[in-house]
Amino acid sequence: MGAVMQYLFLRFLMIGGGVLALVILLFVLALIWRRTGR
Repeated sequence: MGAVMQYLFLRFLMIGGGVLALVILLFVLALIWRRTGR
């Protein structure tokens, strides 16, 4: 039971981290896009 919970928690952390990295990447790209003035 504990191993399954740990596996699910690790999967959740990986997915959450990926989504967070994607949002940060999009935010930085938007800032660069606005700074270039296109």
